[in-house]
Amino acid sequence: DTRLTEDAATLGAMVDDYRRQLKADFCVVRDREGRWTAQSGWSKTLDPPAAIHATIAQAKAARSARDVITVGDRLFLVVSEPARFAEEVLGTLTVGYPLDDAGAKQLAAETHCEVNLLSGSQVYASSLPQTDRMALPALVNMPAVPGARGSPGSRVRRIGAADYVLGTFPLSSAGGGPEGGRLVLLQSWLPTELFIGQVQSRL
Repeated sequence: DTRLTEDAATLGAMVDDYRRQLKADFCVVRDREGRWTAQSGWSKTLDPPAAIHATIAQAKAARSARDVITVGDRLFLVVSEPARFAEEVLGTLTVGYPLDDAGAKQLAAETHCEVNLLSGSQVYASSLPQTDRMALPALVNMPAVPGARGSPGSRVRRIGAADYVLGTFPLSSAGGGPEGGRLVLLQSWLPTELFIGQVQSRL
């Protein structure tokens, strides 16, 4: 109903309901001209970054879009979908899911690895203790050392009081470099180290 575009209260209530149903941190609706018509969970004082405009532009062109985007001092998985009536695109719906410590700890329990999410040199989410996570940016950006254990994509590093096998992966399927976000997985080296020690003792 095109009359809804002039009814801010009704649109706002609908977007609030969508956000709760989708369990999203924020939800934004834009019309076919790209005007920001309703929002829920988004700070009115915060300007949307260019990456969000890019995902919305794809949805406006009738394509689903998603990206990992830094918004303020937080990292989000942002998904934009075209709002259609038959084949006509009437606007877009964009939702954001925070990539935070709670999510990292949940993934760590499921994967049996320490899970860390970085963008640039900033750690946005981690299952590590606060004292250990401060060492992550320097370790991830450290060049491979000739003769060091492991390969550049999977190498053993000391973090805090423990050694970990470290692997880094882009959060976006398109890559996008360090600023696009990286997943850093850390798996304890101790079980492997103990096993190697046992083999050496038997030999």
